[in-house]
Formats: sequence, structure tokens, C-alpha cells
Amino acid sequence: MFPNSAIMARQVADDVAIKLSRAIETHGDASLVVPGGTTPGFFFDALAHADLDWARVTVMPSDERWVPTTDAGSNERLIRERLLVGRAASARFVSWRGAGEDRDSAIAALNARIHPHTSFDVCVLGLGTDGHIASIIPSAPDYAVLCTQIFSPHSVTVVDAPGAAITSHRLSLTLGAILRSQLIVVLSTGEPKRVVLEAAIEGDGDGPIVLLLAPQVAPIWACWAPEVAQ
Repeated sequence: MFPNSAIMARQVADDVAIKLSRAIETHGDASLVVPGGTTPGFFFDALAHADLDWARVTVMPSDERWVPTTDAGSNERLIRERLLVGRAASARFVSWRGAGEDRDSAIAALNARIHPHTSFDVCVLGLGTDGHIASIIPSAPDYAVLCTQIFSPHSVTVVDAPGAAITSHRLSLTLGAILRSQLIVVLSTGEPKRVVLEAAIEGDGDGPIVLLLAPQVAPIWACWAPEVAQ
């Protein structure tokens, strides 16, 4: 736990930069998965200034709403505006919206495009108050299928989540792809998410965050701080 989200963002950004730097030293490049939503803004701001060989880093979203990249709800837009600036502007970015005209046609292209980068060196995730990670959302009608993809060799899947903010039409990394990461970082802020995260750490509940923590197949940093304006 951290005193506030700004301190959490700076510390996690420093630690993630070290992990990426070591990956570059080890195998010549690094892969970084990052979330959208309201939590990662400070983290992106801090990481963008990290002294890394960013040209050797491939960045991609953990999930994407099926909206134009100019839309305020686009994760790609957030990543480009807050992370891929300054030193980080030279990073390679995998655009999910650029993979196809519709979600179904994008799936095959994305699985082929992302496969060379798995396992991800660092996968940063947000956390919803319902326990969702990426766009693996409990209210999705095919949630049971999404849960079985913990064993899937595929990296990306289609998600429909009626009632979700902005749009119900999304793409998401599968649980299997996330769990193949070398390091998973969960960023969360605010009291409701603290309750969800602490329960999941204790093994209580059945949300996606519990499924993520239960297998213990990858190192996971579960981070929380009080929420402050970004």
C-alpha cells in the first residue's frame, strides 16, 4: 500500500523501468502491457520519463473498447497521450484498432501480431470495483467462457459486456496470455478497490482478480493507494 496514487505511480514506474531494462539487456528487447481507465495516468506520466532504450520496447493495451482511437474512451488514445511521449515516444506500439475493420477480423491478426511478444516482460493491469481485470468482466454474458481461457493458447478475445461504461464492445487479453507474463502489476486506487483487492489476496470471492491471483504462476505486485485527482 502507498500513501497516495502519485507516490505509487512513481515507485511502480521506477521498478517497471528496471524490469524492462533488464529484459532489454537479456534478450535485446522488452514488451510492456498497460491498462486504460482512470487509474494509470500518473503511472504513465512517470514511466514516460524513464531512462530506457524505448526503441526496443513494444507497448500494447491490456484491452480496448471498440471505439475510434480519437474517442475519449479509447485506451489507445490514453496511452498515446500520457505514455508514448517524451523519451517513450520512440517505443513500438501495437494498435488493436488497426488490426481489422471489425472485432472478429481483428482477432486473428492480433493473435498473430502479439504472439511473438508473449510471455510479456511486464503486464500492468487496472482493477474494477467488480473485480474485473483488462476487459474480463463478470457481467459479460460469456464470462464463464472467458474464465476457461486461463488455459487458452490465444492472446486476445472478444468481450461483450452489456451495461459497461462507454461501450460494451471490447477486445481483451485472455487470462492465459496475462498469466504467461514474467511480471504482473495490479494498480488500484480508492477504498472500494482496496476491499476487493484484499479479499482476493485472501482468496475470497470469484471475480477475475481472484482467478488471476489463485494460480500463483507469475510474480504479481498488487498495489493500492488512496485515490487522488489525475
